[in-house]
Amino acid sequence: MTKKINPLVSLFRELKRRKVFEAGAFYAAGAWLLVEAVSVVVETYKGPEWIMQVLVALAFAGFPLALILSWFFKFGQRGISRDESESPDYQNTVSADAVAVPGSIAVLPFCNMGAGSDNDYFADGLTEVLIAKLAGIQSLRVISRTTIMRYRETRKSLRQVGRELQVAHIIEGSVLLSDQSVQVVVQLIDPLTDHHRWAETYTRPVQDFIALLNEIACIVSVEIGARISTAEQERLDSATPINSKALRAYLKGRHFFSKRTQPGFQAALQYFSDAIEQEADHVPSLVGMGEVFLLQGIYGSSPAKECFPQAKNYFAAALRLDDKEYAALSGMAAVKMFFEWDFVSARSIFQASIAQNPSQIIGRIGLGDLLVVVGEQKRAMEQIHTALRLDPLDVGVAMNVGDFLFFGRMYEQAIGQWEKTLGIAEHFVPAYLRLAEAYAFMGESLAAKKHIDRAMELDSGNIQVLVSAVFVSAVTGDHDKANAQLEKLHTLGAKRYVAPWVFARAYAAMCDTEKAFEWLDRSINDRHGAVIFLGVNPAFDNIRTQPGFTDFLDRIGIADGGGLLAAKTTDL
Repeated sequence: MTKKINPLVSLFRELKRRKVFEAGAFYAAGAWLLVEAVSVVVETYKGPEWIMQVLVALAFAGFPLALILSWFFKFGQRGISRDESESPDYQNTVSADAVAVPGSIAVLPFCNMGAGSDNDYFADGLTEVLIAKLAGIQSLRVISRTTIMRYRETRKSLRQVGRELQVAHIIEGSVLLSDQSVQVVVQLIDPLTDHHRWAETYTRPVQDFIALLNEIACIVSVEIGARISTAEQERLDSATPINSKALRAYLKGRHFFSKRTQPGFQAALQYFSDAIEQEADHVPSLVGMGEVFLLQGIYGSSPAKECFPQAKNYFAAALRLDDKEYAALSGMAAVKMFFEWDFVSARSIFQASIAQNPSQIIGRIGLGDLLVVVGEQKRAMEQIHTALRLDPLDVGVAMNVGDFLFFGRMYEQAIGQWEKTLGIAEHFVPAYLRLAEAYAFMGESLAAKKHIDRAMELDSGNIQVLVSAVFVSAVTGDHDKANAQLEKLHTLGAKRYVAPWVFARAYAAMCDTEKAFEWLDRSINDRHGAVIFLGVNPAFDNIRTQPGFTDFLDRIGIADGGGLLAAKTTDL
């Protein structure tokens, strides 16, 4: 269940962020000093009493004006400027009072009508593939899979779901899978009136499953008046039959991939591999293989030099078969960015991918990451907020918003965003770990420890909990504890892969420049995915001015604080 954020708490945080309290205090102190000084002058020179009366009245009248100005403007070393920063209370939780966006649609999870839950993966896969088919039509705004899956078995009315997701149309239905055929019941509904605009029942051979979903996507688009370009129509008309075993293996692979866990990744690899063995040219399975290796490299769960080249090979194979496949384009762009450090090519490919499918999430998150790296914070926030509108209940997207704020040193806003993330999924460990690190940066060691302890309660076997605990100890000045925890990580490193980036961050936080540089060197040699954020990551602020730090940035091709030093290109 989504938690409501207390509006008074939100207001208090925003007043604090915009320094309204600080402005009020300064104004009151300044006004008091001015009144006292003038009263002395008036008394000394026997001035008229009305001067003091007018001055006090003006001081009181100016107080609310000062508060209003402090809300809209910020005062700093560069003088007065308009505060255009994003509010931490950007609404990433669904709103019951939202207005439907024209051309918007949500595909609710299809119901498995078979006996038992063995075929739930097929119903989920149908939902995911149909979402992808509709998302490929640029005139539609399609809610993404992660948010949709939170409405599985919901008791909410379609009117309420439509208002929460801000959609004008809803698709729901059911699927019954047999050995050789699949029956799909699909309905297109106006959530405002609960009127069925279109409904149909199909029974097709399993190998024609993708062609059926293309047909449904085309009919739905026509029914709601969406514009379909010639290229989009050609894609919908060009479905290749797929072997039944390959289809089942692929959908099982998507099912396990969506879990975003190491066991899930391993199972997904096996199922995608099985699908490719059945259908060597099955583009979605090739993309699935690439995505697994890509995320393992980005998460640092396996060495980057093992993961990223394999991801690139699979994406390249998919693009040779279909050079317009948006997921393969986004994956290739991510490899260019995280592994090859070819930011210019990555940007171009991300943009091409988004042009193919504006409703996709991965491409927008990736482009947002790149924009943070090159110092375009405002554009980065635009991309991640667009992703959030498309997938408002995706904890990963919500967490990324906080990451971008954190890189901008907006710690209070980042904390507010990560607390909202926990409002979506209260047991989401990565959000607790990020909150712990942010509180450590703000000097609130008790709050940092509380969130580390909570993460430990939820997932004591997660190595990332120990990684964040080390960092919190380092930032808060408990270096003895940090060093003891680092020894545990060294011991674990003898049994499994522990990214050198983990040690570089900790030693930088402890101002141990020599060791931080040693582990940074290893991180860059390993081409660890996170090193691209070295120019903007607050973890390295303690050593950022040390001689030799910019050498590491030069090796990556980025500038301190964000930006590119040189345009590097490589062949796709």
